[in-house]
Amino acid sequence: MKTFNFKWMAGMLLVMLCMGLSSCSDDDDDVDPSSLIGTWQLNHSKGYEIYDGEREDWDENDNSMFFRFETDGTCSEWEKGYEQDKEYGKYQIKGDKLIVIDSDSERSEATIKKLTSNRLELETKESGTDEYYDYIVFIKIQ
Repeated sequence: MKTFNFKWMAGMLLVMLCMGLSSCSDDDDDVDPSSLIGTWQLNHSKGYEIYDGEREDWDENDNSMFFRFETDGTCSEWEKGYEQDKEYGKYQIKGDKLIVIDSDSERSEATIKKLTSNRLELETKESGTDEYYDYIVFIKIQ
C-alpha cells in the first residue's frame, strides 16, 4: 500500500467531497465531533486502485499510522517510528464528512461510516478515468 500521509489523505478526502451524500441514510444524523477527539491507530485498509487500466487490490492489517484529533480543531498524523516527522493540519466534521486541511492548505474529505468511542471507519472513493476506493478502520488508543 502506498505511504499513508496527509497529502494522500487530502487527495482521498477531496474526492469524497465530490461524491456527496449518496450513500447516506435519510435520517441525516450528524456525527458527534467529541467522539473523534483522541489518538487513533490505523488497523485495517481494504480497497483498490485502477490506474492506466491496471487494478491493484489490497486488504491488509496495518498498525503503522496514527492520527490525533484535538478539541481545538487541529490534528496531526505520523508513522510508527517517525513521531519526529509529524504532519499537522486542521479538521472539521460536517454531517458525516471528515474534512482535513493539511499544512499545505490541501483539503481532503472522507465519509465517516462509523464512529464510536473506540472505532472509526472511513470510506473514500474516486471515479473517472482512474478509480480509487478505500475503506479504512482505525482503533482509538488514547
